Amino acid sequence: MGVIARQGLKYSIVSYISLILGTVNVLFLYTRFLTEEEIGIQRYIVDFALTVIPFASFGLEALVVRFFPKFKSSENNLHNGFLGFLCCIPIPFILLTTIVISLLPPAAVKEPVGVSIMIVLLIYTKVFTNFCINFNRIVVPNLINNLVVKILSPILAFVYYYHDFPFYVFVYGVVSIYSFTLALLIAYVIFLRQFNLRLRLSYLNKELLYNMFIFQLYGILGRIGTELVNRLDIIMLAILSGLKYTGIYTIALVIARAIDIPKQALNSISLGILNKAFNSKNLEEVKNVYYKSCLVQYIGALFLFTAIWLSIDSLFDFLPDGSQFKEGKYVVFYLGLAKIIDAITGTNNEVIGLSKYFRFNFYIILLLALINFVLNWILIPIYLLQGAAIASMLSVFFYNIGKSAYIYYRYKMNPLTGSYIGLGLYTLAVYMGISTLPSTTYPILDIFITSSLFSLLYAVYVYMSKISTDINELLNKLFALAFNKR
Repeated sequence: MGVIARQGLKYSIVSYISLILGTVNVLFLYTRFLTEEEIGIQRYIVDFALTVIPFASFGLEALVVRFFPKFKSSENNLHNGFLGFLCCIPIPFILLTTIVISLLPPAAVKEPVGVSIMIVLLIYTKVFTNFCINFNRIVVPNLINNLVVKILSPILAFVYYYHDFPFYVFVYGVVSIYSFTLALLIAYVIFLRQFNLRLRLSYLNKELLYNMFIFQLYGILGRIGTELVNRLDIIMLAILSGLKYTGIYTIALVIARAIDIPKQALNSISLGILNKAFNSKNLEEVKNVYYKSCLVQYIGALFLFTAIWLSIDSLFDFLPDGSQFKEGKYVVFYLGLAKIIDAITGTNNEVIGLSKYFRFNFYIILLLALINFVLNWILIPIYLLQGAAIASMLSVFFYNIGKSAYIYYRYKMNPLTGSYIGLGLYTLAVYMGISTLPSTTYPILDIFITSSLFSLLYAVYVYMSKISTDINELLNKLFALAFNKR
């Protein structure tokens, strides 16, 4: 679990730096150097490509980690031609997708050439990113995928603005940035000495191909369900209440998603370890990773949620035109609670997805989509923004209860202990104390004071209570490093 904590911390740091850069880019730089239409086209190219990737790749990314142990070998790092096989799988589906895009009317697909190229780039970016997970490497790929794009994109906008290039130059500049990130990922795999595209067709047999096909098929269907669930609240809010509320909800959603970064980090690095444990039938290791991931994710999510909620009013005051977004305050609250619920249940999705019961994830995501739709339909007309957020929170609650109950049914694993309640009560008491402090007239100063005080009190409790041995070990190493430097 030590490697999970270390890699997770590094991943989270990179992700938060990327989040800050992305926010600065959107709020301050893009609006200065690009028109609204140009900003829209930039996002459109990437978002359209991401939307069709499950079809264009035929669910390829689901295979990269799950089936690696079946191909793994030390022979010239060929791994029985696994990487070459992965790179070949999407080719016919990419060609089919490109043909379909070329046949669509211009009103349906803007910049079709740029979109087609972007689809290819993002498919192979996901392949090489997930391939690195097999070697417990998530930090450098995250740095490449996030920081490189966030740094180069505003530079491109700046150059485009001051040199008055034709718009198509900007479009292909965006494509070039993603080409560069893919090149860096390939270079990193080469650095790891794991780059080998030679095929070994003789290794493939009917049973293996059938199992991969079924896993991909359920992966595609599950991905479609997940994408639907992730966007259903915004879509239904726009339909039932109007675009004004949708914009406010989107800003609140961005704030709430900051709580989710530690979970993404821990789940990414846990994938390879859980997959290895399942393939070696080491259920004790699966249990160990599952229990510890739940606890660490809960500690991280509860900290971030409380820190954000303590400073929520100051945060809206600090944002440009933040007053118009204050209606989204309780959206952050309910979505933040949803992130905590999701964190408490840790890697339950990964545990089921990597087990022989992986089909269950598909069926429960369909149930989640249905519950989410019904709740949004009922609550949005009554409570508007808050209705959509409450619907998402309740959906996440039922979704995770279902997955956790299924894991207990199959493996008798229940990670929840009294320490969860103890930390929750302590955090509530600290929140109530800090929230009574008087505010200044400077939002950034209020954020600094409340966040610093809460962080100190929270860290002291977590460390002194020894609620997580992994966090204590990590903090001890950081203390030792700081002490040695002195």
